[in-house]
This record gives sequence, structure tokens and C-alpha cells, in this order.
Amino acid sequence: MRGRLLTAAGLLLAGSGVVVPLQLWGPAPVPSGPRRTASAGMGEVTRVSLPAAGLTAVPVCPGPQSLVVPDGGRALDPSGPVVVGAVVEPVASGPPASLDGTVLRDGGDGFTLAALPRTSAGLVTVKIPPSSVAPAMSAVQLALARSGDARGLTALACPGTATRSWLVGGGTRTGRRGRLVLANPAAGPAEASIVVHGPGGAVGASGGTTVAIPPHGVRAVRIDALAPGLDSVAVLVLARRGRVSATLQDSDVRGLTPAGADDIGPSAPPARRQIVPGLTVTAPSGAVPKGPAVPRATSAEAAVRVVNPGAEEAVVKITLLGASGPVTMPGAVLTLPPGAVSDVPVSGVAAGSYAAVVEADTEVVAGAVVTERADGGGRSPDVGWAASVQALGGPAVLALPSPTENGRPVPVTTVLSVVAPDGAGSLEIVQLEATGKRLSTTTLPVPARSSVICALAPTAAAVRLRPVEGSAALMAAAVLHVADTAGPMVSVVPVRPGHAATSERPHVVSDVRTGLS
Repeated sequence: MRGRLLTAAGLLLAGSGVVVPLQLWGPAPVPSGPRRTASAGMGEVTRVSLPAAGLTAVPVCPGPQSLVVPDGGRALDPSGPVVVGAVVEPVASGPPASLDGTVLRDGGDGFTLAALPRTSAGLVTVKIPPSSVAPAMSAVQLALARSGDARGLTALACPGTATRSWLVGGGTRTGRRGRLVLANPAAGPAEASIVVHGPGGAVGASGGTTVAIPPHGVRAVRIDALAPGLDSVAVLVLARRGRVSATLQDSDVRGLTPAGADDIGPSAPPARRQIVPGLTVTAPSGAVPKGPAVPRATSAEAAVRVVNPGAEEAVVKITLLGASGPVTMPGAVLTLPPGAVSDVPVSGVAAGSYAAVVEADTEVVAGAVVTERADGGGRSPDVGWAASVQALGGPAVLALPSPTENGRPVPVTTVLSVVAPDGAGSLEIVQLEATGKRLSTTTLPVPARSSVICALAPTAAAVRLRPVEGSAALMAAAVLHVADTAGPMVSVVPVRPGHAATSERPHVVSDVRTGLS
């Protein structure tokens, strides 16, 4: 009976647009004592609550983007190193966690880490043992390209699978290329619809463009081909069958000069308030603020992007939260038509690190971009896209892999940006080295309605973040910098909540009408 129920679970969930990729964890245990209930017109049915680990959005990294090409395209060798790193918090029992078949190392504090260079196409996934509560985990894919049209530092907080994802960032005007990468880690096929939004609303057919993703496969779609000529875009990915992991790669070329590249992961779901940490701004003169937020001899510009996914007009207000509290800026209030995308430049504010608070009278989606340039011009800029994030809520982890060039690690300067949008809070920060050994433990106070930063050690391979008991809501992102002779490089990685919710588990129904009773 147990085997038949699991088979029914996979088939029925796949047919309803929700696939639980059980092959990532092995057979999931079925709780004892399944409930039998009566349903009108269906006869007796059996409901089985699935374990939380079987529903967790396990990180899925797409592998080198240059090796994933749209139909008819040609794969190119990555123009620089690509590395995938993972960290998983302690698991009570079961086999150890692994990354693409490599067991994560335990340095004695329980947290396990691994980092793998990536030179071939294909998915990279984290495997964890089944459990009633999924552990906090993170996988980050980092690529460094010092030359070529996609020159830049791209760091992606590898997203889990989902049935709906909003990717806020990029554009499709001449010289700008957007490549959407859809990954399916499950054993069954998946299918997704793609809807592109621009300044004038949704583009193309209302149902979007449908793409099939094979089992354990990856598909790439050129957004600039679907909706050309747009300065600002946001992409909605709707899984029609199964669940997919979505990433948008944005690259820009101005004339013959590369103008930056970055990977864009999903933003927080539509809501009336969105929080985007990790915005770095320098003065128009190029003056650099004190502290580690911006490397010397650079200037950084920022803009907040807002999307109205609804059918009603939205009135939006944007507030910046800095080290000294809320800051207003020009153009902070705007009206957004249904389906439209709008960019609000961050201007008229002092140099520093900020978080954007986007509030509206209806649900919106948000993100932001930082463009970093070398002072004096004449060199290539780079862009870092930041996503809106949800409150940490409990312990969370973030992997910080370091690429290697010519056998030597590339120095990556990492600054943690933490925001308390309401009341004050404190965040415990545990830094871990590559062996899993603890480097340091500090507590970062975050005043109410403010955003503060904390420089991480150059040798930190991962961090564990835990809001101190009694803290108000806290959100965080990591801002990464790499020095380069052609101009500084930047990327922004969101810190996602650690534990998967266990209160809303779907039920599997065995229905005699399907022949799976």
C-alpha cells in the first residue's frame, strides 16, 4: 500500500502542476496512520501528509550559463572560472548532505560545506536526507569573466524549484541580452509559461510563451528575442507542469564596450511591501564613504525597479533606509499602470549602503540594480542586481565560494548588508572557513528603520545568520566585489529564509477514478 500511495502521489501532483522531486532525497517516509475521509462523488479517499523535506526548495544551480544555449544557439566555453559552493546546517540524522555527489565537509560545529569548480553543463544540486523539518541550506554559483561581452562578476543564490517565480531585472534594448535559464531537477518532464513585462505592461500573448523542460534538464530562452527594445523588464515564470528553477542572466554591451553582467534570481512574491537590501551609492563626485561598503577608486549608481503584476493601477512609495534611518529621494512616489515596470533612480542621497522599502496600495514586486564604475571613466562598468527578500525568521546560511585563477583563489571582498525595516534587532553572524571550522562569531546590532553593514573575512567560505531572540524582522544580502584592471566588478546575493514552512503541506489523494486506488 505504501509503494502504491507514493506512486499515486508523484502522478497526481505532476498532473496538478506540483511535482515533489523525491529522487533528490531518496524515498520519503510516509507518516503512519493515513487519514481516510469521504468526499462527495469520489467515494473513500486516502490523504497522506508529505514530509517537509520532500517539499523543500532545495537549491538548484544551472551550471555555466555559456554552456546553456537557446535552440539553434552555440555553446561557448566560459570566459572565466565558475564555482559552486554549498552549506547546510546540522542535520539530526541520516546520511550526510552532498553537493553534486561530493559529501559536504564538517569542521566540528556541525555545519557542512563544499565548493566545486564547474566546467561542464548540467544541474548542480544539494542532496539532503529526509526529515520532518528541512535544514537551512544555501548553494551559490559564482562566475568571473574578465573579458568578453558578458564580462563581470555573476553570483547567483541558486533558487529552488517553484510553480511561480518573478525575476526582476535586465532589459532588451539594442546591445542588451537577457537569457532565461529554466532547470528541472525532477525525474518527470516540466512545462512553464514565460510572460515578459515592460514599461507598457505585459508583452505578447496573455498566456505567455510555453517551454518544455526535460527531466533533469535545462532549457534557455532569449528574452530579448521574445520582447525586444525594452529598457526595463521583469519576467514571470509559471510552471504549468511540475516545478522549475528559474534564473535570468543579464548582459549589456555599449558599442564595443562590455557594460556589465549578472545573474538574477527570483524576488519575493508579490506583496504590498517589499524590502530590497544591498544598495550601494557613492556621491556624484566619486567620493567614497568610510567603511568597507565600496572599494576605493570606484563610484556606484543605483536604481529601484518596481513591477505592478495586478490588473489595477498601483500607487507606490519608495523609502531608503540607511545607517542613520529613513531617507527620502526625488521621484519616490509614482503611479504604476497594470502590468507595468518602472525604474526609480536613487539620487539626492548621501553616499552609503541602503535598503529600499517599496510600499504600495496593491501587491507589487521589486528589485534593484547597482552599477559600479571606475573613477575617471574609460573602463568597463559592471552591474549587480538585488532581489527583494523575506524576513529571516530563524537561522539562515549563505555559501560564499571563491573562484580560482591560475591555481590561486581570487580575492573577493564581501560585505553583509542587514536591514531592520520596523523595530530594532540584532543578528548573530557566524563565519566559517572552507573546512567548516568556525572563524568568528559576532553580534551585529541593527537600529529600527535602518540598514547597517558588516565586512566579512576574506577567508570566509560561508556564514550562518541567526536573529537574536526578541529581534524585530531582519533581512539581509551580501554585496560582493572583485578588483580588475578593466574596472571593478560587483554582484549582490540575497540571503533567503532558512527553514521551509511545515504548516502548509499539500495532501495526496488516492482517487479510484484515476485507476490508482
